[in-house]
Amino acid sequence: MMAHHETLLIKHAVTGRMLADSRQDQGWQYLFRKNGTAFEITVSGLGTAVAGDIVRWKAELNVFRFVQTEGSPIIKHWYYIDPEQVMHDPAQDVLSLTAVSEIEYNPADYWAD
Repeated sequence: MMAHHETLLIKHAVTGRMLADSRQDQGWQYLFRKNGTAFEITVSGLGTAVAGDIVRWKAELNVFRFVQTEGSPIIKHWYYIDPEQVMHDPAQDVLSLTAVSEIEYNPADYWAD
């Protein structure tokens, strides 16, 4: 089985401020799932302060997922989040985001050897 690695980044689009970065060992986890034409991202363990910032800036989010399979280039996925589909359940400490579209960037499409 080939090794597979993913990174999730959630940023404030206007200021570029990093709101969540899965590369940092902060004790949170995420689950990514494609559901029809939508993309659902569920993050658990972010904490109320971080999740609150994400909900506060829900109309101004950049969400990226970087996927790399051993021997392949990193593929960048940029998701357009529906602000009405950004919710936080503080009792469960679960943040839910739904993206309505995606742009996928493959470096091989832009740079030739």
